[in-house]
Amino acid sequence: MPKGEGVLYHLAEPQAGYFTTGQAQADHVSRQQLWYLQQTGAIERAAHGIYRLARFPAQRFEDLVVACLWAP
Repeated sequence: MPKGEGVLYHLAEPQAGYFTTGQAQADHVSRQQLWYLQQTGAIERAAHGIYRLARFPAQRFEDLVVACLWAP
């Protein structure tokens, strides 16, 4: 598991596999690490500033999770 992916799993698990760039940075995962994880296929960009763990099981109503993460 690449560095940072384990931290992101614990962050994203209660959010249907999604997390924001701000949440990742609060858990000490840099933008460079996010870029690397995206390039290796470990995470996918869902929207601007929102990512999804690629290996996380699909959930119903994922679009609502993304919308909630967009809301301040």
